[in-house]
Amino acid sequence: MLLALDLGMHCGWALFTAAGRRLASGVWHLGKDTVRGRFGELLLYLRTKVGAQGVRHVAYEHIHHHTGIDAGHVYGGWLAVLDMLAHATHVSLVPITTSEIHAIAGVRRARSPKRDGLSQAELRKAAKVRRDTNKMSTVEAARVRGWAVADDNEAEACFCGIAALAKGTGASHG
Repeated sequence: MLLALDLGMHCGWALFTAAGRRLASGVWHLGKDTVRGRFGELLLYLRTKVGAQGVRHVAYEHIHHHTGIDAGHVYGGWLAVLDMLAHATHVSLVPITTSEIHAIAGVRRARSPKRDGLSQAELRKAAKVRRDTNKMSTVEAARVRGWAVADDNEAEACFCGIAALAKGTGASHG
């Protein structure tokens, strides 16, 4: 079994068989105001899925650059939780880049604007439009496959799982 994740405050997840069939997917809401805190909540969800479903591999969207310092720090916390899970349960971790997710979804990533003559505010606005366009395209690609996804987080988790399976991670070899 393969569990795929789009790490974040709204953590998309998807569960796949070794044959590549999506069994279930959804979104975990990991706010800082939960009883266990956002990292404890993620660890509880992960341990529940790994223990109950026999997960052997966890694929996750590996982000290289974050839009802000806080986002980067929180993402580092998510990675620490995954590392703890891997050591405690012996699951393998499979990083998948955003480019790999978009490629497997068939999403043509919106291009960044040329920086010439644009103010910082204009560049930030253009980057937000580009991100939103990519997210909408990923949701649409999931729906074309017949997946009823709640949002871009769930859609990206589904395609993260497909990308990991395409690499041979978690696929049956028999």
